[in-house]
Amino acid sequence: MFQFFKNKIQSNKEAMLLYVGNSFITLSSFLIIALLSHFLPIETYGIYRFIITISTLAITLGSLGFANALYYYLSSANFSQYQSKINSNRLGLIIMSMITLFLMKLISFFFFEKLADFQLAQYQWVIAGIVCIGILQSNELHIFLINKKIKVYLLITLSVIVLRIASLFLAYYQHWTLLDLLKLHLLWSFVSLLVNQILINRFNQIRQVQINWKEIFEQFHYGFPIGLGLFFGVLLINADRIILSAFYPDPTQFAILSNGNFEVPIITQFYISFSTIALPMLIEAYRQKDFHEFFQIRAKYQQEIMMLLFPIVFALINWSGPVIRIIFGQNYTESAALFAVFASSFLIRFTSHHDVFLATNQTKYISIIQGVELIFHLILTYVLLSNFGMIGASYAYLITNIFYFIFTSYYSAKIMGVSIWKIHNWKHLPPNLLICGFILLVFKSIDAALIYSDLQAILLAIFYVISTYLFLNYRYATILKHG
Repeated sequence: MFQFFKNKIQSNKEAMLLYVGNSFITLSSFLIIALLSHFLPIETYGIYRFIITISTLAITLGSLGFANALYYYLSSANFSQYQSKINSNRLGLIIMSMITLFLMKLISFFFFEKLADFQLAQYQWVIAGIVCIGILQSNELHIFLINKKIKVYLLITLSVIVLRIASLFLAYYQHWTLLDLLKLHLLWSFVSLLVNQILINRFNQIRQVQINWKEIFEQFHYGFPIGLGLFFGVLLINADRIILSAFYPDPTQFAILSNGNFEVPIITQFYISFSTIALPMLIEAYRQKDFHEFFQIRAKYQQEIMMLLFPIVFALINWSGPVIRIIFGQNYTESAALFAVFASSFLIRFTSHHDVFLATNQTKYISIIQGVELIFHLILTYVLLSNFGMIGASYAYLITNIFYFIFTSYYSAKIMGVSIWKIHNWKHLPPNLLICGFILLVFKSIDAALIYSDLQAILLAIFYVISTYLFLNYRYATILKHG
């Protein structure tokens, strides 16, 4: 699989550039959140995270799959048609941004008094600006991809992020308020939007605004189910924060929960990468009815992920305290217990839960299972949060993911006509977990005897991950060598 990954890099440098660039963008955006966690008082930081959460939800809803629709229609269009389709997409996004702002205003009437501690009144126009710009920016990546100008897009995006990070340090030393920081966020977002839209006009020779309502409705029709699915996904990830703010609104608690239940960017990136690379091979094997090869491909990429994933997850769980304090600061020690539970859910990321559905063109199962998952998760989060506090929300996420793993495995096995025990690489799963656990016990004794600071603990965790991966890789290579 690693060799296949290397061949993919050499044959499709544009795709690899996009992957590396997006990884840096994700990590840089995460760095901004971490810096603000150190710079801002905990209550102010909680308000900031709440604003970012509702803005993300609003942008995802407002974009409504228009970017995916544009990419689909531009892929099959002549260059002469680009101008009309891009203009139609822009107008569609402008309309959706207005509808989204109206819905946000409508919802605020019902929750305004309950969310009084978040002081949203003084930030509402800035939030509106962030949401509108975010919606209008949603199609930029896809247009740059079609124009084969992804280097330009990544350069602009990374430059803006670097400038934003640099300006955060200036704001910190000047003791800027949260409102000033949000204005700064809005400013850099507007700069990015302005530069990108000017370049899009130049690349596609757009000199005038054209309105084609038929194209707008076509793009809406294509993008709506995709956008709705994406919105449900974002809603699921933020369910704990939504429930907390709706029923127990407290900026401090919101800050602690946000810094405990968070996705680790590197884990999402490599598990998606391996499964995405394997997908074309799975599709071909299924078309050829070569089911032995199909399961061999799945087992191989799952093993590659396990060797990378399991040591990292074990380290995150065991050293959750130092990890949280280093990333977010000493004020968030309480988040460590939440993160230890939340990170346990990463263990099921050794496989894509959708690859069988995608390879067999049975994608209806994805939306059905995700819809049921969302409802189940919202109810479970409310129940556990009400009875056990914030740690209940972490357990709700873990339990939901376990059930999701079981259901997707069951239906994947059903589609392939095999038992659930054949659908995953069960042969290597228990040994990998046991080896990671045994080596961790050795490192825990070292930790107890020699480690006296968070930095030392992090260095030990890194050494654990590297040494465990090398051992797992050596073991796997030996198994392959001896058949």
